[in-house]
Amino acid sequence: MKRFTGLLAVFAFLACELEALPEGEPSTCLPRESAPAAEHPLAAPLQAALEDAVDSGLPGVVLAVRDPRGSWEGSAGFVDLGRAEPMQSCHRTRIASVTKTFIATTVLALAEDGLLDLAAPISTLLPERTASLPNADRITTTDLLQHTSGVYNFLDVELVLDLFNRPDKTWSVEACYAHALDSDAEFSPGEDWSYSNTNYLLLGWIIEAVTGKTQEQVVRDRILDPLALDETSYVVDGFGFEGVAHGYFDLMGDGALIDSTRSYANLCVGADGGMVSSARDLATFFDHLLGQRDLLGEESLARMMPSVETGEDDFPLYGAGVEAWGPPGRLRGIGHGGHEFGYRTFAYHFPETGVTLVIWFNASSLIPTEENISKDINAARDRLRDLVLEMQ
Repeated sequence: MKRFTGLLAVFAFLACELEALPEGEPSTCLPRESAPAAEHPLAAPLQAALEDAVDSGLPGVVLAVRDPRGSWEGSAGFVDLGRAEPMQSCHRTRIASVTKTFIATTVLALAEDGLLDLAAPISTLLPERTASLPNADRITTTDLLQHTSGVYNFLDVELVLDLFNRPDKTWSVEACYAHALDSDAEFSPGEDWSYSNTNYLLLGWIIEAVTGKTQEQVVRDRILDPLALDETSYVVDGFGFEGVAHGYFDLMGDGALIDSTRSYANLCVGADGGMVSSARDLATFFDHLLGQRDLLGEESLARMMPSVETGEDDFPLYGAGVEAWGPPGRLRGIGHGGHEFGYRTFAYHFPETGVTLVIWFNASSLIPTEENISKDINAARDRLRDLVLEMQ
């Protein structure tokens, strides 16, 4: 759901020892009106790479590609290890922080329509919610979009330790925001960059304040329905959706996986990372947003582009709900990654090649060790990305 930092490396060792969680309900695919295209020049090598990813120890992986030669979807592995249920491209995943791109797109669209001044202090938009928020009279909506607000990130050591020790506890969006208000600002608005999920909770409420509708309805009206993203769902504080793959979490960083589908992920399901989607829907969204460029005007798209230095190796620049992703000296994609307990998602458009690429895995780990599953996830992700880009 969120961007995790190196501080989380200590958490699992401090958490209580837990037995493997019982298997949940089967994760059946949602019905589709059309099947994914089977013919694509990269179909055979991409499918082989997906199978190799599973052979390396990953539970399951799904890939969707859109490039000048067409579209392709593929999958490998299992959606439910306990039942050996095959993964299919119609399964959905918890897209975590990829949600932020949907929220940012919605906010920028509202600004285009004159419903929102991106430079106005958020205290004028959310007077009651920001009464106790440090610097609310100087933080702008743009600061929230770019993570330059200095607003304290609710996802801190205290909260994650509580989650690890009580994996079935549900934190509501309101509770997470209240937790953020207990701490001082990290810096003055505009003076630095720091990834804060609290920024996007506030953006969700700003959407509601300027439209008089729920943020879920506005996102649906502005994006999901026009693009027919029938496999994408969003409900604040909602956790139960059909067709979602089982997620597997390497809790102790030793490669042993537990089914985290109904635990650990019960954390602030809101505008910071609460959506579920399929690879096909995500490819459609990012292709329209950054490829066909028909969801926002050119001024808004320019405002969205990554420009703020983050100090992070994987995403050195951040914009309004999107990041620049890729190694130095290589083609960089524009989009967003998502990290949930048991799920990893990568959704990017590569402007120089016209490629939109979505990869997701039903596994994750927070601990950077040589044995944990994150190593295999990153290796498989990079191989799939490079294979697609090198064969354009």
